[in-house]
Amino acid sequence: MSRRVVAALCLLGLVALSRGQGDSVSVGGNGTSGTQWDVYTQAELDQYWNETGLGDSFARFPNTFLVGDVVIVKNATETDNICASTCDDSEDCTTWAWCSSQSGCKIDNAGCSTTADVAFRTCILSTYDTIATPSEDDPFNTGSAQVGVSGPNVPFISGFYRPTPENPAKWKAPAGKGWWDRFSVEEATFYGVASTDVPAAAADFEECAQRCDETDNCDVWSYCPEDATDGCFVPGYISCGSLFTVNAGFCLLGTGEGADTVSFWKFASDDIAFVSGKRLPLNATGA
Repeated sequence: MSRRVVAALCLLGLVALSRGQGDSVSVGGNGTSGTQWDVYTQAELDQYWNETGLGDSFARFPNTFLVGDVVIVKNATETDNICASTCDDSEDCTTWAWCSSQSGCKIDNAGCSTTADVAFRTCILSTYDTIATPSEDDPFNTGSAQVGVSGPNVPFISGFYRPTPENPAKWKAPAGKGWWDRFSVEEATFYGVASTDVPAAAADFEECAQRCDETDNCDVWSYCPEDATDGCFVPGYISCGSLFTVNAGFCLLGTGEGADTVSFWKFASDDIAFVSGKRLPLNATGA
């Protein structure tokens, strides 16, 4: 896994951008859209991604916008796999997002009041800086963190760096259960949304996911495994979300407004005990 120093970006004349004012992230416009390049279908982009082998190091989600609270750089790239490769070449990059819409990409409802308004083919590289944890000595800074939004009309393809490629953060969904067509299943991951229910006991993560599937407007679920004897701590992104602990064997559901899109913040780290999942975009082609 190549993680070259960010100084290499400076040699390309790219400018680092700091987090916007307040506790939300605002990704402003970009003046170039690479009009000299060909336009590719989603199937072609998927094929190119599979051929690169980048999936060994990065998770990838169509119809999804992800960004950390510190934007490293914005630049135009021909495809999303080139955007991911640029993130791979940056030591600090944990998250990338590529605008796949020829009319540009505008987001005003991502998690934690995050917004974006960029041109076609804009590649946004980002990382994270401010995460609230129970102890300064254990800051969870060994994984990735981002805010985002997903849904059938979200015009981005996004991904994040997997801290342990030999143990991918995303599980393969179990077979034979209808709700796995509608939710992801991710180990060592926590999804947060603006509204959460009171944690309740559940037999396993499958029951937790099924409960979310059967609950009106439920967008995310998180299960604290029975073997997490100290419970599962819920980290906070910037000032977005409350800090608390969920007992082992308990299920936490997050509910939205019932719209097609899901706004969320997400953490993936070996230090997180949760198994968690998010409602999938209706026309997603897989990650």
